[in-house]
Amino acid sequence: MKLFKRVAAFALSCSLIFGSVPLDTAFANYQKYITNLTISYVPTTGFEYPISFNWTLPTTWSTLTDTSTEDGDVYHEPEGYRISRANTTAKESTYTVIDEVAQPDANSANIKESLVSGSIYAYRVIPYHRHTKAGASGASTKIDAPYESSVSLETVLFMTDIQVEAAGAGSELTVTWDNPQFQGANLFTGYRLYYQRGGEQVTTFNNYRDVVITDPDLISISDTSRSGVKRLRYTFSDPNIVQGEVYAVKVEPLYKNGEVRSVASGLSYGTVSYNDVNYKISFRDMAT
Repeated sequence: MKLFKRVAAFALSCSLIFGSVPLDTAFANYQKYITNLTISYVPTTGFEYPISFNWTLPTTWSTLTDTSTEDGDVYHEPEGYRISRANTTAKESTYTVIDEVAQPDANSANIKESLVSGSIYAYRVIPYHRHTKAGASGASTKIDAPYESSVSLETVLFMTDIQVEAAGAGSELTVTWDNPQFQGANLFTGYRLYYQRGGEQVTTFNNYRDVVITDPDLISISDTSRSGVKRLRYTFSDPNIVQGEVYAVKVEPLYKNGEVRSVASGLSYGTVSYNDVNYKISFRDMAT
């Protein structure tokens, strides 16, 4: 009698252990990232930033509908795409989902954002495919399938407007502007300070002064009103500056001696590198 009880108890224990393991789909549980993610600004008026994304879908999505016939690492078609964002200037390390495209074959998306000036934002577009997972209580939940690791997750950047102030004294001009940073580091190698007599009527700038980011005469200033935003101030002299005249001033970021916003024909973004990783970076159009 005692032997029977021990065997029965052992069998019951085994059944409880096996029954408590969550059930998940054992088939085809990988999904792939998109590739060739690009970012661009959609010209408009107003303070918001209309941003457009385009991407290429992987070519190995599974077309099978009978899951019992699947075998091995089959890549399922996505259910949709999540667009996430992090303010790198504010040193945000967590990406927040800001929009979702619930369309499996989508290869583009448009959003409109109210963003902090003087900042660089990072964006990701991630496909998602969910599996049903059963718990011990019998209730089921949806969980995201893991990603196949051969293709890395792409990140693209967007730079918001740079605030600029200027003051003159005699033949000297002092310019103060935002220095958008990437996770607390300088992304740009310098700035080009344009100045032209004529004030608001100026459409063409004939004068400029280049300043490298390591120039000892650059003064760094913190902006407590905007998270993580740093500012720079630089004073230079030009004997051709006419005292009493109104001047227009604009500032363009430089990367390896070239203007970041002066992109190649047909492109809506530039390319910058940080820690040996290349990033596509977009911005408001050159007319602003």
